[in-house]
Amino acid sequence: MPACKPLTLRGRLLGAEKSPLVCVPLVGRNAPQLLDELDRVRVARPDLIEWRADFLEESLTVAQWLAIAAQLQAAAAELPLIFTWRSAAEGGQVVANDAASVCEINTAMAASGLFALIDLESASDRAFREPVVQAARRTGTAIILSRHDFATTPSIATMLEWFALAQQLGADVAKVAVMPQQDEDVLSLLAATAQASRSLRIPLISMAMGARGALSRIFGHQFGSSVTFAAGVAPSAPGQWSVAALRAVLEAVAASDAAR
Repeated sequence: MPACKPLTLRGRLLGAEKSPLVCVPLVGRNAPQLLDELDRVRVARPDLIEWRADFLEESLTVAQWLAIAAQLQAAAAELPLIFTWRSAAEGGQVVANDAASVCEINTAMAASGLFALIDLESASDRAFREPVVQAARRTGTAIILSRHDFATTPSIATMLEWFALAQQLGADVAKVAVMPQQDEDVLSLLAATAQASRSLRIPLISMAMGARGALSRIFGHQFGSSVTFAAGVAPSAPGQWSVAALRAVLEAVAASDAAR
């Protein structure tokens, strides 16, 4: 199996262990819900926290967005934060914000230095992506470039192209998530992850979603995926386990490996 590349976030090495980093998304609809959710999920000992900003139902100014981000960063303490505004085209919530305002908010978050990572979609327009990336470079914020297919699992060749495109576009981390329609699709996702891990310089995140994809959330690390996602108060994508359940299985797998 390929070696899993750890994440280096602002000088801190994450993911060098024999288990993947566990990331928990926050899906609160307003600021009080987000802070309550963060307080509750911290008890479960995640390694990363993702703010799925597309779940927020309030209409806010950029200054108000930044104020919420500062509150989350203070409450998260040492836990690295990911800012993600997932588009409806790739499984996110349908929102009233237009592309210009979403770009402005993402850019402000990258420029704030409050987040360790910003997740952008590799399929997004360059005009949307570049201001965010430039702001992130100035603050030492890492960029995830992601691609999601909530309907099918593409061919291994296509998934390899998605991983490679993220690196080509300057990502610090490449992410691919797909929806398996048959059990063999999960094996295709893992095979693509293993091949990409061997050929690319950057860390990878991959997952097969839904009930069929559970195997990838447990064993993806052994094929080169650095991070696995678990549900906090509520899942942000199909097939996410609770942190407790995922931790228990991952620890059992790690113990089994250590006993060999």
